[in-house]
Amino acid sequence: MAKISVEPKFTLRLIVDEEKKKVVLAEACRDFVDVLFSLLTLPMGTIIRLLKIHRKSEIGCFTNLYKSVVDMSIDDFETETCKQMLLYPRSVREVQCNRLKVNINPTQDIKCFQCSRYCSFFSNFSTSRCRCGALTSKEIQLENEELLAGQTDDANGVFVNGRCSFIITDDLKVAVIITDDFKMQLPSIITQQPPVYYRYRLYSSNQVEYGLTTNGNRTTNYHKDGIVKVNLMDPKSSGKDQSRRCYGFLKKATKFTVLDDLTITSMNSCSTVCLLKKLQSHADNLEVQVISITKTEALNLLRASLVTSSALSTALWSLIAKKPKEETDLCNPVSKKLKEVT
Repeated sequence: MAKISVEPKFTLRLIVDEEKKKVVLAEACRDFVDVLFSLLTLPMGTIIRLLKIHRKSEIGCFTNLYKSVVDMSIDDFETETCKQMLLYPRSVREVQCNRLKVNINPTQDIKCFQCSRYCSFFSNFSTSRCRCGALTSKEIQLENEELLAGQTDDANGVFVNGRCSFIITDDLKVAVIITDDFKMQLPSIITQQPPVYYRYRLYSSNQVEYGLTTNGNRTTNYHKDGIVKVNLMDPKSSGKDQSRRCYGFLKKATKFTVLDDLTITSMNSCSTVCLLKKLQSHADNLEVQVISITKTEALNLLRASLVTSSALSTALWSLIAKKPKEETDLCNPVSKKLKEVT
């Protein structure tokens, strides 16, 4: 008889203000607090994808950003891996999150790949290119200890130490309950450093293979074998010189059109005109302005993109309003073409 799997559940003790129809606070176990803290490890791309699947909901303009990446051609990106990274970003705490009692983003085990020449670089993507130019298409076996790295004894949780009970307020402030005098304190948080991997040789009856371990002092199968430290590749790199820093996901020569709701498309000679006609904007009401974007404006865009569907207007209008109104430059090919088509 097939074994029926039971969906994990939590028990919360809620204190409710019935008059205000509001939850005042909840008393919860460590497992539930671990789930709450795990939300902070989720990349924004993952959040957008999960909410779209679960409730068809949107977060400001971020849904448009995600869809723009989906619709954009691979040719617009530095590498094929760049698009994959944006659509399916990985959390550095995925191994630990697999221990959560309720994991809202279950993922496959982390995989590592090297090129067929087994250079001293590895990638978590099979579509990356090594410095020798070859694809990192050959999967390397991880030792069992690496796959079980997130499994520890039950004394501690995933992110929280000990077996304490917790108070959670309606605005998600979390504190430990100290039962003897009812005082509250912040929970003790578990932190970990990213792993360093070493390559070693595996032997089978057919061929020689390689595996990865975090144990730099691992005993080799034969005394002539060595443990070689391997470096994690920048997945955005197109190979060749891995020492060169890769700054972005998109090709530098490509230009894009960004709408107020952060819908992004590759720009060509007529795309701006076509978009403006589609948006029913008249040339007489338009002017061209050039502004400078600093860290402050970038943070304003982040905040606006989370809470509004007009991120550019919300974040940048103060800069536009300060500039004196100038006539549209008719020498600008976009402006000139606007006049012609209208």
